[in-house]
Amino acid sequence: MSYDSDDRDISSWSSARDPLTSLSQAEAEADQFAHIVENSLHEIYIFDADTLVFVQANFGARKNMGYSNSEFRALTPVDIKPEMTRESFETLISPLRDKRERLLVFTTIHRRKDGTTYPVEVHLQLVQTGARAVFVAIIQDITEKLQTEERLRQAQKMEAIGQLTGGIAHDFNNLLTVILGNSELLSGRIAGDVIASRLLNEMIAAAESGASLTQQLLAFARQMPLEPQVLNIENLIDDMTDLLTRALGETIELRTKLAADLGQTMADPAQTQNAVFNLAINARDAMPDGGCLTIETANVALGDEIAAQNLNVEPGEYVRLTVSDNGQGMAADLRSRAMDPFFTTKEQGKGTGLGLSMVHGFAKQSGGHLEIDSEPGRGTSVSLYLPITDRDGDVHQADVRAKPTGVIGTQCVLVVEDDARVRKVSVTRLRYLGFQVVEAANGQQALDLLDKPNTIDIVFTDMVMPGGLSGADLLREVQHRYPHIKRLITSGYAEDGVLPNDGTIFLPKPCSLNDMSKAFEQLLGDPPAPGSGPHMAD
Repeated sequence: MSYDSDDRDISSWSSARDPLTSLSQAEAEADQFAHIVENSLHEIYIFDADTLVFVQANFGARKNMGYSNSEFRALTPVDIKPEMTRESFETLISPLRDKRERLLVFTTIHRRKDGTTYPVEVHLQLVQTGARAVFVAIIQDITEKLQTEERLRQAQKMEAIGQLTGGIAHDFNNLLTVILGNSELLSGRIAGDVIASRLLNEMIAAAESGASLTQQLLAFARQMPLEPQVLNIENLIDDMTDLLTRALGETIELRTKLAADLGQTMADPAQTQNAVFNLAINARDAMPDGGCLTIETANVALGDEIAAQNLNVEPGEYVRLTVSDNGQGMAADLRSRAMDPFFTTKEQGKGTGLGLSMVHGFAKQSGGHLEIDSEPGRGTSVSLYLPITDRDGDVHQADVRAKPTGVIGTQCVLVVEDDARVRKVSVTRLRYLGFQVVEAANGQQALDLLDKPNTIDIVFTDMVMPGGLSGADLLREVQHRYPHIKRLITSGYAEDGVLPNDGTIFLPKPCSLNDMSKAFEQLLGDPPAPGSGPHMAD
């Protein structure tokens, strides 16, 4: 019985044709169909319904599995499915035998002649061919599909953890700002009490350690406030060479292979330095007995196919910075978890497990990605990809030296902060430094104050605030309406990760009194002498 494309019986059509012509055409079509099946790259198997012995395997099956047709005829599906026994396979296909199902679809593992295995999806049917029943199996290799699904699960996991981490770190930053601010202000009142000063200093040191931890968490969560600039990675590596050499120690040789024609990228210089330093320290720790660390740069083009294999990676031109070591390397299970936050193979107390997580977050936030290549016995290479920019601008020259401490003045500052405790600390600090201060709890309140007659010289605002007007939005309004007013923004958290790029000075949160002093000195240019402010308010 024959059927057309609409599953209609066309066997009766032969009565209207010459029998010899119909037979010749049917044979030709059968030969053509057999040729198509034989040469398909999909694996297609036919095996006997009673014995389960293979009757035929097409070219795709023979090529992928490594068996000849004669070898296949001595095998059954159970012989190439290491996860199954004859009994379990019979149970699996029983719905076809009992005619409860016409098509059975399932996934399993196939084992090639050389012993290698790969995941497959099987579409299996029971077909009656005259007096003989056979199973027909069409096989699809689903290795790439499973890898894509795993990458998607990993991306979703990292996104979920990142959102949770970012929210916690944001709240924790505000708490630390209050603790650090009040601790520093309190230190001036207990200057003569040695024991109290020692206890207070320990408290400040612990709070600063907590602040460092939250910065790492925010970097992983892709919520670190960034100040992207046109950046030459080659210059950055050159400037860091002495620092890296000291950090690596005498037992590790530092080599660099820097491309002469390296493109420029748009990235935060300080965070790029931090990323390189973290990768170098990870590589150092992987070589406890010494070795060689290589930093290599190159221009690379990622096509659509490569980008498709990496979620959230756009095709285009990138600068690739690779840090390689010749340490022990990592097995696949460790490599798959290497960028997870708090995952570490180091001894307890030797690391937080946030180094690679932080670099991964920075790469994603900067429009790039991070790639790890490692196998046991041949070391590890971690590549940071940052998109090449054609934007004009002065190339940032990395500065790894500490800047001098500054002091402040007597202008009027409008402090805009939604957290009342943090706002109180900022107000108290600024008054201590000699400023007059007015305050607002959100962006709209700030604009209302500015619209009235006032003597405000500086707007100092948090970036993330409720009410629909962020700190960046507020400062754009200030620049437009009151261009004479100076602007300064602070945050430990960025929903979009990008700060205003109009030259606005940024103060990371939490900050010390000294950090605040230096930021305002930079803003004002020529501050008065230290100690001009009144005593701290009660």
